[in-house]
Amino acid sequence: MSKLLSVIIVSYNTKDLTCQTIASVLAEIEASSLLKKQTEIFLVDNHSQDNSLLAVKKLFKDIKFADCYIISNQKNLGFAQANNQAIDQAQGQYLFLLNSAG
Repeated sequence: MSKLLSVIIVSYNTKDLTCQTIASVLAEIEASSLLKKQTEIFLVDNHSQDNSLLAVKKLFKDIKFADCYIISNQKNLGFAQANNQAIDQAQGQYLFLLNSAG
């Protein structure tokens, strides 16, 4: 089944900001009956060294939102290439690209 919206978040050593970003996106999805079943979230981690990946995995495990996916890179591929990885898997009619860099 295709989705209406694919949210793609690229992260690199921005654990707190990435978790805040995901929480904010989830709050907006929860507030919308249309988006609730029609949205997927991708987190692309560019080999963070600040435990970002662990924190996001815990956050995704704790929430009750099924369509969350993680792509974990073995090196920093940069914003564009990381987005392209998720875009290749995304099913959304619309793509929302977020960069968690401060």
